Amino acid sequence: MQVTMHAFSVGSFTRALTQLAHILEKAQAHVVAKNLDPMGLLDDRLYPDMFNLAEQIRRCGDGAKTAVALLAGEAQPAKGEAKERSFPELIERIRAAIKVNEAYKPEQINGVEDKQVVFKTPKKIGRAHV
Repeated sequence: MQVTMHAFSVGSFTRALTQLAHILEKAQAHVVAKNLDPMGLLDDRLYPDMFNLAEQIRRCGDGAKTAVALLAGEAQPAKGEAKERSFPELIERIRAAIKVNEAYKPEQINGVEDKQVVFKTPKKIGRAHV
């Protein structure tokens, strides 16, 4: 069975983002069960110069949408506003990214296997600005 570029891109991102949403649901349940402050987790960083967890999650959804849009020959979409301050809001943002990607039809993406895709990023992408 041949794997299409649509299945490889949209399918892969959908699986990964669905799993991310599931992990966030488990994190939310843990926070509720242990009576923890969710912002303690969402504002935390693994290393001082990294983005916090909430921004890392936002970038997962934004990156997936950007990759698929560029494969489809569209302009890099604008980043969504960074307003989510809770697990349910972040989960919804991830689910919204899945819906955007699933709206692309196979004929928009298949056949671009040799296409070069360039992500435009800020110059200091390795340093947190959040």
